[in-house]
Amino acid sequence: MQFKAQSAIEFLSTYGFVFLIIGVAISILFSYISLPTTIVPAQCVFYSGFKCLTSSYNISSSGVGSNFTLIASDSNIGYLNITNFSVKIGNHVTNVGNCSNVSTFKTPADNISVGEKIYCHATFKNYTPTYGTSYSGTFLLNITECNQNLNNPNTTNYKSNCVSYMSITEGGSFRAQATKHIT
Repeated sequence: MQFKAQSAIEFLSTYGFVFLIIGVAISILFSYISLPTTIVPAQCVFYSGFKCLTSSYNISSSGVGSNFTLIASDSNIGYLNITNFSVKIGNHVTNVGNCSNVSTFKTPADNISVGEKIYCHATFKNYTPTYGTSYSGTFLLNITECNQNLNNPNTTNYKSNCVSYMSITEGGSFRAQATKHIT
């Protein structure tokens, strides 16, 4: 009897760490497989012209409708005026959307300079997402851009020296988890 107990203790002390490592590996694997897909991190990407800094998607404070917020920075040199911001998630398109820039806090975002932050906000009045669910969609910025600055190309006051304008559209895509509105 004493030899069996001694044998069992020697076996466990020799191979116990192997069993422990296998058990930890199986539990980690199980936890990653069973995690919900909503833990995927949020992301936003512009196709060109801007750098997306962050985005968020939340349920309105009333519990009906939702809001999408995008913070970006401009990588274009010159005068920009963002005239409209729209977001699409599946078949749902925002009812209202606009942007402002941090220096003027004007809507629409006006006279944006390189690297300046742009805050865009859109509202879905008739679409309420499911809390905790991850959503993907696209967004568009309609922009009036100074096309020619013939008076003084080195100036920082692009708006007053602009000779002609062109309308462009910048777009991108996002993935964000629906959260509750924080008051």
